[in-house]
Amino acid sequence: MIEEAVTSARVMFTGYLKLDEYYDYLHKLFVWLGYEVNEVLYRHKERADGKKEIELIWECIKDVDSYTRFKINVNLFIGGIVKAEVVKDGKKVKMEKCDTDLKLKAKVVKDYKNHFENAFLKPFKYFYERVWYKATLDTWKGKLEEELIKIENEMKAFLNLQGIRVK
Repeated sequence: MIEEAVTSARVMFTGYLKLDEYYDYLHKLFVWLGYEVNEVLYRHKERADGKKEIELIWECIKDVDSYTRFKINVNLFIGGIVKAEVVKDGKKVKMEKCDTDLKLKAKVVKDYKNHFENAFLKPFKYFYERVWYKATLDTWKGKLEEELIKIENEMKAFLNLQGIRVK
C-alpha cells in the first residue's frame, strides 16, 4: 500500500458561527461525496480565560476501484469559542464567536488490498503502475483534486452564507 499526496487546501474563518451546523455540514458533505468518515481525534478543552477549543481529525476514505482508494485527512481546529447573541436578518440568534482553521490533505492510496505484495507478483507492480494503469491513475488523481476543490468551495460558501465575519 503506497500513499501519494495529490493536493491540499485550507479554509480559515474568524467570526460568528453555529458550530453544530458547521460540523454537520462538513460531515454530510463527505458522506454525500461517498466517503467513509472515521473520527481519529476529538479534543475539547476549556482555557483558563473561559474560552473553549475544539480539535478534530478525520480520516475520510473512498474506494474508487479494486486498486485505488481516495484518502482525505481533515484537521479542524476551532479556537477562542465564546457563546454570543447576534442580530442576523433582524432576529436575535445564538451563535459562537470563534476562529476556525480547516486543513484538508488529499492522497491517492495505491494497492490498498496488497495485490502485489505476493513475492511472485511484486516484480510486475512497477510495470502495472507505470505503463498499464498510468492513465487510469492520472484520471483518479484529477478527480480527487476536483473533489477537494469542491469541498473547499462548499465550506467557503457555507461560511459566507451562515457565518458573520469579523473584519
